[in-house]
Amino acid sequence: MRVTSNTFAESLKPQLERLAANQIKLQSQLATGQRIANPSDDPAAMGRVLEIQSEKREIGQYQRNISRLDSVANVTFNSIESLQRLNQRATELSFRTTDIVGDESYQAYALEVNELIEQALDVANSKYLKDHIFAGAAVDSAPFTATRDGDGNITAVTYGGSTTNPEVSISDVAKVNVYNDPTANTQIEDHINHLVALRDAMQAADQTAVRAAADDLFTDEDNIVLMLSETSANILRLEVAETQQARRYSDLDERISVEADADFAETMVDLTTTQNAYQAALSSAARVLQQSLIDFI
Repeated sequence: MRVTSNTFAESLKPQLERLAANQIKLQSQLATGQRIANPSDDPAAMGRVLEIQSEKREIGQYQRNISRLDSVANVTFNSIESLQRLNQRATELSFRTTDIVGDESYQAYALEVNELIEQALDVANSKYLKDHIFAGAAVDSAPFTATRDGDGNITAVTYGGSTTNPEVSISDVAKVNVYNDPTANTQIEDHINHLVALRDAMQAADQTAVRAAADDLFTDEDNIVLMLSETSANILRLEVAETQQARRYSDLDERISVEADADFAETMVDLTTTQNAYQAALSSAARVLQQSLIDFI
């Protein structure tokens, strides 16, 4: 039984469409460098790519957390350093009173210490963006409140911040708190009140009270140094975490590349093969259709 040209044409059409579609797909892979454009191209590989992309999004959030925490830690470190400088200046002034004679010199030193008190309160209520860095978890409110006399001078400072600190995830298994420890925040309260005691002792020209306040400032110095050490350790930990997460992110990019990127050489060979098959099909069709027409005549 003779196969009609119509039957041949009908069977040829889907074959040519398949070869043409395959050519377009391979050309797209060469142009974009991507082996997978649709889930149907390789469902298993696409599933793996989606999982990797989900993990990348998680790492991206960890990196944003680390970046913010690093900024908080550095602002905290700089603020504590400022408290240290104020404390050292107050200690220096306390020693200068040893050899002074007359109330006027005491009063001059007392005025400078009064300025140090105001500066220390400003530092203690420092903020990063909108968060108070020495407030523990209660970052929305200023943690230190001053009581003032009729002349506006600070007579006492009270810590009203939280007794807990927020923890933020920096990896799948690790959380970190970079805010100053609430116990250390109460030491800042003590420090400012020791400055108040020093000023009052100078105003009273009471050398014994000045020495007692200076001894407290030595203790404050030790506490401040410990705060600096703890904050430095947090900064170092964040730097290590950032390096680890950046490496993980890069590794995941490579895994996606393995799953989804086209192999240029292999794709080029496939495209050439498909183009040859397409041309061969067209040539074969032309010969068959020509013979069928002659038979008909």
